[in-house]
Amino acid sequence: MGMIPRIAVLAIICCFLIVSIPMLPSIPLLPSDLSANLVIKENELSQPTLSTFSIKNAGNVSWIWDEYANATGPLQGDDVLHWGPTLGPFHNYSEILAHIDDRVTEFPEFLDVFNIGVSYHGLPIPCIQITAPGDYSHRRGFLIVAHHHGREAITVENALYFLDYILVNSSQPAVQQILSTFVFYLIPTLNPDTLEILHINPWQRRNLRPVDDDGDGLADEWEIQDVNGDYVVDFYETEEEWYYTFEGIDLDGDGNTGEDKPGGVDLNRNYPIAFAYGVDEPRAEIYHGQAPFSEPETQAMRNFTVQYSENLVFALSLHSGIEVLATPWGHTDEPSHHEPFFANLGAAVEAASGYEWLTAIQLYPIFGSWMDWMYGEYGIPAVGLETYGNESAWGHSIWDYFNPSANEVLSFCVRVKDAIFAMVDVLLDEPGDPVIVVPSVVSSVISTLVSVYIDSSLSGFEILLLEYRYDPANNFNWIGIPLIHQGGNRYDAMVPAPLLGGIMELHVYGQDFAGHVIYSDSVSYSISASLFIGLVSISILLIFIIVVIIGIVIRRQLRKRT
Repeated sequence: MGMIPRIAVLAIICCFLIVSIPMLPSIPLLPSDLSANLVIKENELSQPTLSTFSIKNAGNVSWIWDEYANATGPLQGDDVLHWGPTLGPFHNYSEILAHIDDRVTEFPEFLDVFNIGVSYHGLPIPCIQITAPGDYSHRRGFLIVAHHHGREAITVENALYFLDYILVNSSQPAVQQILSTFVFYLIPTLNPDTLEILHINPWQRRNLRPVDDDGDGLADEWEIQDVNGDYVVDFYETEEEWYYTFEGIDLDGDGNTGEDKPGGVDLNRNYPIAFAYGVDEPRAEIYHGQAPFSEPETQAMRNFTVQYSENLVFALSLHSGIEVLATPWGHTDEPSHHEPFFANLGAAVEAASGYEWLTAIQLYPIFGSWMDWMYGEYGIPAVGLETYGNESAWGHSIWDYFNPSANEVLSFCVRVKDAIFAMVDVLLDEPGDPVIVVPSVVSSVISTLVSVYIDSSLSGFEILLLEYRYDPANNFNWIGIPLIHQGGNRYDAMVPAPLLGGIMELHVYGQDFAGHVIYSDSVSYSISASLFIGLVSISILLIFIIVVIIGIVIRRQLRKRT
């Protein structure tokens, strides 16, 4: 066989190989972190105990349980009035910052700290990122935010205890598994201004934006005081719901005492979902503010959530006043989109910690709440844990109503830790998001078939889209295409194959008839080149073959003439 025919044969073989490559099925990119983000069916989480602590670099650290070692029992009236601005064994704002700094110094490989914003009076709101060393970009985000309400100081202690507990156990296999799977975002106080005045006004629930409670044109006259020195700030109910007057002095000469207290706006009524149904009376304890996100504290939470929402798979807010786990919704008695998931979560938390599970609306309607916004706007399963309550203290000590005595703080911190570990355990047995199970991807030279499996508990979708983009590192925009129901819980979509191949990132977007939005976790796949590239390759090779054949013909004609 001559040289030119051999070249022609070789060209045909190359053409066949190049055309065949795009037809090969795509290979999912599933590094260890991302595969954990899809399906995790690991061993049962075994919680370390105090007796198994493996303390690293503990010489320079004063752990929270050490700080409470000699805590006193109940004090007369409002305990915080005895302690003054230090708040006794509870942490005031400067002590929170010092506590965080100490932990970052001793455990820099596990921690990063950044501020999500500032309070009304300019105090930075710190967020502690907790995860194992290494690349955490595909780990599952778990948000814990404490202290929406000023007088619920126990929630600050709950948050700091969880921080200390998980750090001191960071060498334990169970905790290593958790820190390799999750990124915790811990916000010990969303309402830091109030920590500066609780020793004067233990009733302080709202933030410290100045508000004219009594309508005299003067804001924050600070009339509330323990005038008789009995360590109790007495209160007097009025005919208006959620409005009280208090023991104090008359600063404005109107003959009334204690009717104009510090602040403010109820931060847990300042979010958009059902905001319009909230209380717009400025002197009410649950005054929702002038507009959603009118407060710098809730703006900080909004900005954080916008930045991290795609990474968050769960969110928890800590409160006090009762002892329950509350799940969506708070503004309506309609069922949530994840009833089986929340029921499973509630049962696990109750078994582990004793906190009863119920939906928030069973307590009372809550309009403009953090939980309903987080869940309704972003589809992130969000819950509220009410960590402590003492109904017998009502009318005697508002501090004791919302906070345990100092010598009981640790026991409630342990309960909260147990509840959080139970939530983690449930999440470890769930897909990356209750919405989406592992997608099946089959790629061809023309398009990519994506099949997703939607949680059977979800129904009532008005919109259900597969959103995809290629080469996410270049921040290309998401493109949405309808998912077509194939029967059962399977939905399919055909995605055009990319011209040059590359990484396809996808997630599911759903919206029900009430406007509630659900996102799934994002997953990535390697997709081969499209038909266009194959056709270009074939065309080039065909041209080459034609040129070779023409060359052969011309050469033969020249030989005949000679």
